[in-house]
Amino acid sequence: MRRNRSDRIAPTAGLRTASAPVADHPSHADTGTPPPVLRIALGIGAIGASLVGLHRVLGLPGIGLGAAVIMLLGNPLSGVSGAPEMLPAGWGALGQLLPPGAAGSLLRSTAFLDGAGAWGPALVLGTWLVVGVALALVPRREA
Repeated sequence: MRRNRSDRIAPTAGLRTASAPVADHPSHADTGTPPPVLRIALGIGAIGASLVGLHRVLGLPGIGLGAAVIMLLGNPLSGVSGAPEMLPAGWGALGQLLPPGAAGSLLRSTAFLDGAGAWGPALVLGTWLVVGVALALVPRREA
């Protein structure tokens, strides 16, 4: 199997982007929470890695599927503009399992609630990130 340079770089691009700003921010040193840039980078990395992984496995339709799930389903159900509890029963919970909802809840819980309830959204984003990278590392089948 022949792999080009982008096949070797793409799986780690999201991780490199998400882990670039690892310097501790002085304003968050005494709160024990990571700086906002790291929380935002986790959300971006989760979305990017999942799209790269879906593209790797499904080809071009994978990008369409990922965009449809994340943008057309995830954004309205995220509850970022209000609260997930304000959405109809079940839909708010589904929105919190998608990257836009988890990223919004992570930012909200660390910005306003001193990190209370941040582990759930961080775990969801971490899962999307790990699964996306795992899918991106799957060898491409030659037809």
